[in-house]
Amino acid sequence: KEKISGEDFVLAYILGVEVECRIADAINPHHYQSGFHSTATIGGLGAAMAVGKILKLKEEELIRTLGIAASMASGLRENFGTMTKPLHAGRAAENGVTAALLARAGFSSATNILEARRGFYNAMAGGYDENKIAGKLGGTYFMKEPGISIKPYPSGSLSHPAQDLILDLVKEHDLHAEDIEHIDVGTNSNVPNALIYPMPKTALEGKFSIPFCMAIAVLERKAGIAQFQDRKVRDKRVVEMMKRVTLYVDDEMEALGYDKVRARVRLKLKNGRMIEGRYDVARGHPEKPMSWAELGDKFRDCAELMLPRKGAEEVIQLVARVEQLRSLSPLLRALTGGKLVERKSKTAKAGSKKWSRTRKR
Repeated sequence: KEKISGEDFVLAYILGVEVECRIADAINPHHYQSGFHSTATIGGLGAAMAVGKILKLKEEELIRTLGIAASMASGLRENFGTMTKPLHAGRAAENGVTAALLARAGFSSATNILEARRGFYNAMAGGYDENKIAGKLGGTYFMKEPGISIKPYPSGSLSHPAQDLILDLVKEHDLHAEDIEHIDVGTNSNVPNALIYPMPKTALEGKFSIPFCMAIAVLERKAGIAQFQDRKVRDKRVVEMMKRVTLYVDDEMEALGYDKVRARVRLKLKNGRMIEGRYDVARGHPEKPMSWAELGDKFRDCAELMLPRKGAEEVIQLVARVEQLRSLSPLLRALTGGKLVERKSKTAKAGSKKWSRTRKR
């Protein structure tokens, strides 16, 4: 019901990202390493601040919003490779909306939820680095430094540098499955701690499997939604190729730290030749940004599941000038395939009929 301009929406998004990234940057890495999924736990806090900005909440209300959202935070990485993993992101967004609406309605919460002894940081991570958050908010926006990455592939982001690299290598050297004897993928220890399926049985597991990501890249030279399907994970050629892939912790990658998801891919060919490469970032990273055309192709690949091609093109055109939109209604209408207007129309008709019946009485 709230009328939101494109400019207001973009500002709220930027501020939500800033809050979320500042909180994440300061948290003890034990949070993620012990099993929490930060998209789920910290994502809700960012969403809450973005919605709070859209609702024009005052500072005191925003503080209560954060307190409410922090108690809703949950999500465990053991669910990677299941339907529950993507639920984490949706539920975090829902929690953010709920928290902001409750705070606006007067719902109370702790006002020191992040730093309190029994608060978010201590309970969920065993502490935090105050120097990374105190006085930092809005100094240099995370959107600018280090920047925001966009996922080019529908798989776990820790697989993307290796995914990028294998795709480039097989195309550059015109390699096929019958040419390759073995593939070794070297990374830091965070990667095998998240990509936990050496021999996946489903597409959801395949999203968290280096062997599958390597195998499908070799066999199809693509890594889109069409490649992450159950039947492809179980295909005999894919299974046979996955058996030739080894993921290991590379000493050099480990020593360089965890600021980037570096990957080394080494291919041993059946003719005895060795081909090797290393990527420190994947496409979509601020150091290797995707073009507008690539972003459009990524959206089309996703939107094809729900929208007609014409609708997807309309969304792309609207997003290109989102800051100029006086209302988000055209964008929401395009994203829902016109169903937003249809629902409004049905509601209006239902209301008219009810009013008519009331007058007759």
